[in-house]
Amino acid sequence: MTRLLLLTEVMSFASEVFLRSTYILFAELAIRKPTLIPLLIQTLWIFRKRGWYSQFPFLPVPSQKYLKWRLETAYGYSEAKPPIEELERYIKWSADMRRMTQKENIEGGYSG
Repeated sequence: MTRLLLLTEVMSFASEVFLRSTYILFAELAIRKPTLIPLLIQTLWIFRKRGWYSQFPFLPVPSQKYLKWRLETAYGYSEAKPPIEELERYIKWSADMRRMTQKENIEGGYSG
């Protein structure tokens, strides 16, 4: 029973460290390229956890489970740390896709 509790605490701590390192990567990108800050905020908002306003830390950030799934599907393991250049490319690509979709919807070219 004690071992299970200890294992649970270790896993919880490891998850928190992983989540912090992901946010540190976002912060590092914002510091390196301040012009990307609006796109970073958009991306974080789009991937925010449902009900974020009712759970501590009361910030609209992605869920840990979602981030781990994204990393596992991209890199083969959920604890991967993507290169900052790859994060930057993804942020820009994501913004371009949103713009294209909005433009198509406005012009009536997309019936989706």
